[in-house]
Amino acid sequence: MGLALFEKEGVEVRAVLANKLIPEKRDRTLDYLTRALADDKLTVVGGVDYHPVLANPTLRRISKLLGLPLYGNRRDMGRIIHHVQIGAASTQRVTELIQDPSLIIVTSSRDELLVTLANLYKIPLYRSRIAGLIIPGTAPVTTITQMILDRSNIPYMRTEEHTTAELYRIITEDVSKITSADTEKLGLIRQLAETHINFALLDELF
Repeated sequence: MGLALFEKEGVEVRAVLANKLIPEKRDRTLDYLTRALADDKLTVVGGVDYHPVLANPTLRRISKLLGLPLYGNRRDMGRIIHHVQIGAASTQRVTELIQDPSLIIVTSSRDELLVTLANLYKIPLYRSRIAGLIIPGTAPVTTITQMILDRSNIPYMRTEEHTTAELYRIITEDVSKITSADTEKLGLIRQLAETHINFALLDELF
């Protein structure tokens, strides 16, 4: 389909760069593609291997997806979220289960848990684990809890329109696209490209 569009516009296509390759199948996949496209006289170039982290959302992406403003530390908007956790268990249990780095969904009535996570965010060990919070629920966040959240600078989003289950489904079903603002992902792609892509071959082709 892509070749048909290029042909229509009179564009010469010299190569196909295969991306998101499964590492253990990389050589076999490139061999199959080379043979399949031999008649089209296209050079097959191996791209970047598949890395799940590149498909994971950032705080910026989730904020846009949900249509919710991000409060707190906005410098971490490009931070990649590896896990989405529901803070339904006891406060102690939730803190024990935090994986690195997680977005934690905590209902607005869980004052003790919200306060604990806000305080943990100020500790370097936990700051690397806690990417941010989403706080659903119709119950208002108490004044003292809100003060602690704001003083901790923990990134958080607040919604009264979504349930915990809805938020989890929306976030986990979303397919995140990389944008120019995703500096952490772009940095990783640059590193991977240096080891995965044959730039000398591309220079020869073009």
